[in-house]
Amino acid sequence: MALVTMAYPYGLTRQVQRHSDESAPNTTLTVEVPAGNVRRLVEVLVKYSSTPVHAGIKIDLDSGLGASWNVQLAISAINQQTFIYSPSNDFYLGDDDALIVTAPAGGGAVTSAIAVYTETLS
Repeated sequence: MALVTMAYPYGLTRQVQRHSDESAPNTTLTVEVPAGNVRRLVEVLVKYSSTPVHAGIKIDLDSGLGASWNVQLAISAINQQTFIYSPSNDFYLGDDDALIVTAPAGGGAVTSAIAVYTETLS
């Protein structure tokens, strides 16, 4: 499938955006929230269609400051079917930062779906 981005405006200067996609069977899925706006990370949801076999779902920051600033924000347990990541504190992405969520292939006919919710700030 293709990456889908939906925007939900609220207030005068803010909107919540959802970046989402769904994989083909037994295929690694990556959803990237691109650079371009200052954003607050709200949450990341990852779901496999049935019990998967994988090494862990990863959430990475691709920093606009350069490779030495890139960091892994979270990784799920191996073979986890549902993964929800909500930062415990406000987490802001700079206008040159990207967020990358990777759901490894789950084996057999297992598919995965990723949704990343952010709030854009003007």
